Amino acid sequence: MVALGSVIFALCFSWPLFGHLRQFGAFHDWDLFTSLAWDPYHTLVHFHQMPLWDPYKCGGIPEIGEPQSRITTPFFLLYLIFGVVTGMHLEIVLHLALAFLGGYFLARRMGLRPIAALTTAAIFPSTSWFYLHAAEGHQTFLAAAYFPWIAATFWLSVDRRSWTASMATGLIVALTFLGGVVYTAIWAGLIVLTLATGLALTRLSLRPLISGFIVAISSAGFAAIKLLPALEMFKKYPRPALGGESNPWWLLPQLLFVRNQDILRRGVWGFGFHEYGAYISIPFVLLALIGVFGSRLRSLPWVLLAALFLALYSGDTGPHSIWGLLRGFPLFGGLAGMRLPARSLIGLVFSVAVLAGLGSEVICNIMGRWGPRMVIALLVAGLGDAWLVGPPNLKHIFTVSQPEIAESQVFRQQAAVGARFNMTHTAQANMGVLDCYEYTDITTNAKGYDQPGYKGEQYLVGPGTVQLTQWTPNALSFDVIALAPSVLIVNQNYDYGWHLAHGRGELYSNDGLISVRLPSGKQRLVLAYVSNPLRFGVAISLLTLAAMLVLLRYEHSRGCHYRTIETAATQV
Repeated sequence: MVALGSVIFALCFSWPLFGHLRQFGAFHDWDLFTSLAWDPYHTLVHFHQMPLWDPYKCGGIPEIGEPQSRITTPFFLLYLIFGVVTGMHLEIVLHLALAFLGGYFLARRMGLRPIAALTTAAIFPSTSWFYLHAAEGHQTFLAAAYFPWIAATFWLSVDRRSWTASMATGLIVALTFLGGVVYTAIWAGLIVLTLATGLALTRLSLRPLISGFIVAISSAGFAAIKLLPALEMFKKYPRPALGGESNPWWLLPQLLFVRNQDILRRGVWGFGFHEYGAYISIPFVLLALIGVFGSRLRSLPWVLLAALFLALYSGDTGPHSIWGLLRGFPLFGGLAGMRLPARSLIGLVFSVAVLAGLGSEVICNIMGRWGPRMVIALLVAGLGDAWLVGPPNLKHIFTVSQPEIAESQVFRQQAAVGARFNMTHTAQANMGVLDCYEYTDITTNAKGYDQPGYKGEQYLVGPGTVQLTQWTPNALSFDVIALAPSVLIVNQNYDYGWHLAHGRGELYSNDGLISVRLPSGKQRLVLAYVSNPLRFGVAISLLTLAAMLVLLRYEHSRGCHYRTIETAATQV
């Protein structure tokens, strides 16, 4: 029944999508994130290759190494089944259902009654934060829907004294990173750290802290399949963090409580309102306050969590601010370049949702049979309000369209400036975008066919001829006739993952482009791309999974053994 309720909730709160499930939306960042899904989809479906190299962006970049790539999210199956456009729209619906179901599971693990659990379940995915980012095209931020599941499995690991559950928590934390963004993974890690600290204080035990350490290690192990390629990408193309990004406290009530949460509303500091809004309906705030003051000990971990994310919202207010302290960590400031601290308000909303569940429990305990009625009344009023504020933003997805592009018979690079806002259709037209829109500035020395000095997608420096015989994203085949020692230049970025799969020569970087020193003579030359960080990452992730399965078997056998002894003792 709860699973059915989560689906009904998701359908009601994503209503603007229906009737447009097959319509390509180009509103703001939708083209960018659609291209991040279409490129690996096309490589898999059309070329039957693992999406290792993306030739359609910036002159060629690693596919899985791109930190926002969607190939490693479980929801990529939706793209394979329904197509990329429909799959991306359904992904919004399913993430909302996932957040609802996770909130209920978390509250029940905390010992709350069903009506209180429904309060937590409904509040978290009702905030405008989800709908503003979804309307903007930030599909990767939908991974915040995993937060209740992370907290629930961590709570379970502490209650049941299960290291396997700690590793399962690490797996879900890894899924937030595999979903395509560093932000949610870092927020998930902070949630675990704060809950571990809060539970250690309230239970006077070190076990929550040890469990948190296991979560950290196992999440890195499970995420290694993408983490290692992404670290390699970050080293080559870092995203410098912006210093001095901060938000005034007087702005907070507007972001949380003002009902004008339309994405077209002008934001602050040069960014749109989608980077700031996280509407919380006033009835939900009332329930949360009752939870804080009526259940002080149980609310402590969640109050700490709310305080942490409020501090993150304030941003870089000095070297001793939390934002300033975290900037020294590689994935926060050194490589990934976390920005826009107001985005972290989703963690505050998550804390409020759990505190509201505690408040509902308090009301039910105090008011007897009138308690559930009071909770239902507040919940219905808050949900109706939230339904009118957040979901209408999804209508904006379909207000912008882009012109189709004539297909090129052979793959070629394009340097047109406007193409950076139409990368999906350009890739579908069998062309790469050199002036690309990515997580950071990626420069290239590749030439577009529309630029002076363009010599083709492959050419020889020296006497002879070269003919392309096969083109795929991960492999290129050429027939070469070199009348003297020559150099083959391929009009794509060099990466050390490229190697000679067949033929004679020496592969190297020539001014940042793929190049091969060739001896004289006639030969068939095959260049192929492999990702060594991916190989190591797959091995580490599989070993981490094997370790969890072994630990699961051990804990299960130990539990059965203890139950057998307990049963025998009871009989005696």
